[in-house]
Amino acid sequence: LIDGGKLYSLCESWKGIRIEGTANQNQTNLINVGFLEMKNNAKISDARNAVSLIGLNTAGNVDWSKTGGLIQATNSQFVNNYRDIEFMSYHPKSSSGIELPNRSFFRNCKFITNDSLKFWNNGHPHVTMWDVNGIQFLGCSFENNRTYIDQKNTLARTGIYTINSNYNVNSYCTNPLQFPCTGIPSKFINLNSSIQSFNNGTRGIIAIENSEFDSYKGAFLQGTTGSLVRSNTFTIEHDIVIPGLTDYPYGVYLDKCQRFNTEGNQFTGTTGSSNVANGGAAGLVIRNTGPNNNEFYRSNFDNLKIASQTLSENRDAGIMGLVTGLTFRCNDYEQSWNDLDIRNDLKNPATNSARLGMKELQGQNVGGPPTTPDNLFSNNSGILNFNIENRGNFMQYTFTGPATQTNRLFPFDVTNNVLPFQFSGSPAGCINRLNTWGIERGPVLIKLSDLLPVMMVKRNQVKLLTDGGNTTSLKNNILNANVSNVSTVFNQLIGFSPYLSNEVLALLAIQNAPFSYEMIRDVMLANPHSARCLLVQENLDSRMNPLPPTYRDQINDQLHVFTQRDTIGAELSSFTENYDLALHELLYSFETDSNATLEDYANWLKHPSNPTYHYQLAEKFFEQGDSVNFELVRDSIPLKIQLDEKQLAYHISFIAFYDQLHIWQQSGSLFEPDSSRMVWLINFANSHSEYPAQIHSLLAINDTFINQADVYIPETIGGNAPALSIKALEKENNESKINVYPNPAQDYILLEWKTDAKPTNVQITDINGKIIAEQSWNGNEKCNLVTQSWTNGIYFVKIVNLENNSIIVRKVIINK
Repeated sequence: LIDGGKLYSLCESWKGIRIEGTANQNQTNLINVGFLEMKNNAKISDARNAVSLIGLNTAGNVDWSKTGGLIQATNSQFVNNYRDIEFMSYHPKSSSGIELPNRSFFRNCKFITNDSLKFWNNGHPHVTMWDVNGIQFLGCSFENNRTYIDQKNTLARTGIYTINSNYNVNSYCTNPLQFPCTGIPSKFINLNSSIQSFNNGTRGIIAIENSEFDSYKGAFLQGTTGSLVRSNTFTIEHDIVIPGLTDYPYGVYLDKCQRFNTEGNQFTGTTGSSNVANGGAAGLVIRNTGPNNNEFYRSNFDNLKIASQTLSENRDAGIMGLVTGLTFRCNDYEQSWNDLDIRNDLKNPATNSARLGMKELQGQNVGGPPTTPDNLFSNNSGILNFNIENRGNFMQYTFTGPATQTNRLFPFDVTNNVLPFQFSGSPAGCINRLNTWGIERGPVLIKLSDLLPVMMVKRNQVKLLTDGGNTTSLKNNILNANVSNVSTVFNQLIGFSPYLSNEVLALLAIQNAPFSYEMIRDVMLANPHSARCLLVQENLDSRMNPLPPTYRDQINDQLHVFTQRDTIGAELSSFTENYDLALHELLYSFETDSNATLEDYANWLKHPSNPTYHYQLAEKFFEQGDSVNFELVRDSIPLKIQLDEKQLAYHISFIAFYDQLHIWQQSGSLFEPDSSRMVWLINFANSHSEYPAQIHSLLAINDTFINQADVYIPETIGGNAPALSIKALEKENNESKINVYPNPAQDYILLEWKTDAKPTNVQITDINGKIIAEQSWNGNEKCNLVTQSWTNGIYFVKIVNLENNSIIVRKVIINK
């Protein structure tokens, strides 16, 4: 017990307090469990590890059989420690053998680094948690108060760093009966990264609520399931945009996460090192959620270059690419450059471009009660570039009201592969679910029971129609076509149209003889959705013998032609989305109920058509040490669900990965750093196109990361951006090797070298990247650019040195 006392050191060698226990200790009997209580302004400072919950062996080394222990701290401080708290693997159980949440908590505590830090180069996280469940941080603050380290510097530290753990970050209410809690919020101030979590295990969820984030990066979650990120405020300072850089600040980053709930957050950008138009900051980034129905719901975004961004694979790839995937609903966008930005992650690209982007149907008007996304777009933003910039597959966005800029429900500025679809009914409305979601199981169970039979009837109908019910057979027919049977194969393809899958269409798109140009064109025209699939279009582009341009034009002209295939797909989409989102709520209610056992809800994870839930169930059995049920669920997946090529690759990877984990599990803790395991994991990831997200958490133990939190900020400012100040242009001119004047200009612009002249190529683009003019310049004389025909606005002059290919880019303003 530390009651108002202070423990501190004058040197860097003090080890702090070490607590040991038994990893599987029964919480009803705390024998052999270390316990530390701190209260009344207790303080620990200047230790390497202020509190470490793992024991030592006789040689003084970490003993992985002595992990565990409890710490309960209230109104206490941890100041200038290399690491404040080190939680290690601990799974307490009740007398009946049910695992219970860890009873450790921190209430109204401060974790502080200031200028008195003895570990001057310390970038270590304040709190680390490996394989623990249920730690509470209520009304705590994590602060970097050093005057010589700003938040962009990695030495500004991370607040909470977890591996295979779940926890609760929330506000602190002195009245335990107060609901909702509006007490002291948790805060993350001036850190490099507030929270980093790699997987959350299967025994509970990560909940981050009612907290304030004012750090370079907010919360990064990778491979988590069922996480809550709700009712938080994220303040993100814009960084300077540098070509090729992807390490930009963000509020929340969800990578390979499933069943998340992101309601009620406020994302606000600030202008410190750069202004919004030229700077880089993102609110919410979501990457690689796969073909599963997930949504980000009812949050506010203001003053951001990229308000929300989705990267790589967030949708299905088959004929029903319009059925499942990521949706966004009820979000409020204010001053944004891009409200929703959809693109590929170039460092972690989509393995199949047909999966690139978000769910095709954003909003439903068939197959059940009409639903509309009801996002409010930043149509009046002074820096608006696009409401939806989509560099993925086609998207149809349903809106209500007039198609005018004044109607914020209408995305009036979108890229060509986004189709705003006007619905004459009323908006679906945006319900506040913060205090009701997952509370009542009864209505959710009724909803699921009603939806399941209807969904399965529609899915079976679609399955029989798609490729005649046998995609593999049809693909083999295409690959084995010859001169004598090509007409038969062609007639078969036409006969199954317009229900050919994107997979079959993409295969046909790259075939040459014996298929004629006319055959390929006619099949594509009979399946207009071929114009909406990136993979099909890419394969048509990469043909050894390209189709005639007129044929390609005919195919592309079908972009907005919809058939019965799209109608039944939309019906299935509606049923499936409603079922899956209700299922997420039900699973949350069980996974947050300490009295519920896996047997209570295991059958709900046996999804009728989506293998993702089955793998989640198998992983739960694995973590419980139930190898019999683990193998039963794992081996049943390909028997119950027809897996496509990508899913089959994942299944093979899943088996091999967990076979290896079982071997490691038998030899000790899975969460002990081990260089040989790290090598195996890296080789495994490099040799498999698909693999379980758990790999990332095991690599993180060894400080190894194969997927970084990449954020893509375009390097040019957006349309309608405010004019740059004359003072800023003058400063840029003084610092450059080339004089550009007059600037602002009316009829002409002159370029001249300040130093030795170099032969160059000069290219001028507008703010959208369109080339306006281009010419050679020997560098000896002034270069005269005639601007009489240019409209008012901002342009970029790109000057390429032909001797070494170095580039100088200068901004100019035309103001007539």
